[in-house]
Amino acid sequence: MEEIRYVTGKQDHCNVSRAATHPLWQTAADALQRLPVTAAPPLPEARVLDLMRKQRRDMSKQQTFGNLINGLVLEGVPKQQIETQFPSLAYRWAAQYVKDQGEGVLSRKIMNADERLSFLRITDHAG
Repeated sequence: MEEIRYVTGKQDHCNVSRAATHPLWQTAADALQRLPVTAAPPLPEARVLDLMRKQRRDMSKQQTFGNLINGLVLEGVPKQQIETQFPSLAYRWAAQYVKDQGEGVLSRKIMNADERLSFLRITDHAG
């Protein structure tokens, strides 16, 4: 509010900061000064982190399974087979991914994700 002003008579001044503040603007500024200031954030930090964790988890699931479906389609797997065998196809692709990555790569990727997301991590696994 202090950085902006609605003024009157600005055409009479080459420096607008010298112009009188409009009475309506002054009334608004005075009303804002009387508003109570709360020190507490609108949401507790734990709640914000929980929301962020759930959003990222949900987004990761959507991307993971969306990419898996894309890969299966690109691989030529028929729609019917994807629909009826999706869990086993996901397992096979995951097993092949681990095999293709080589020893230690999966552990490094898990460690990197753990470091990157540690501020969102919860201590117990809730699924």
